Amino acid sequence: MTNFTELTSRYVELTRSRPDRRWKESTLAEKVAEVEAQNAEDARQRAEREAEKAAAEATREARVAARGAFETYHERAPRGGFQDEYRLGNVTYWASRVIAKHEEVTAELTKAFLSNPLQAMSWGGKYFDYAGELQVAYRVMHMFEYGTTPAGILDTALGQVIRAAKSPARSTSPTSNLAEVAENTAWAKVVDFLNGGSNY
Repeated sequence: MTNFTELTSRYVELTRSRPDRRWKESTLAEKVAEVEAQNAEDARQRAEREAEKAAAEATREARVAARGAFETYHERAPRGGFQDEYRLGNVTYWASRVIAKHEEVTAELTKAFLSNPLQAMSWGGKYFDYAGELQVAYRVMHMFEYGTTPAGILDTALGQVIRAAKSPARSTSPTSNLAEVAENTAWAKVVDFLNGGSNY
């Protein structure tokens, strides 16, 4: 491609703008070459990112398949105390037990409320605690089933705990504060499990 008209057409095609009229043919040829080289590099980087994304997705899908059912993962997790998957087994066991108690706790609260609503609410702190644990247990289950790594779950839990430490519950609604504290306490449990501080 040596013709100035052809170079101009190529430059317009590549840049969607007209070249500077002061450019000589050699300068225009250099500009076209620069844009083509940059486009080629951009395409290479896009392909590289897409390949990395596809590899990460394949790894995630393989992780999901290998894990199996959430409720029984703790039975299959490695038993070494310093292994991430063993710690993940601890937190999934805790979370699955919390979720399994949902109907039982709901029935208990309903019975207490029907019997004496004021007393049920006056002494209902344990229900706030359970609601916070249930919220977090479902989040853990969803992350597990998506294939999130133990480190990824720990990062989420730590982020919640740090946020709570920086901005503690100060709502004008006392019950809102109780709910937030309960949820943050549950996230702290997740951190403890995944850091190896607790076993089921």
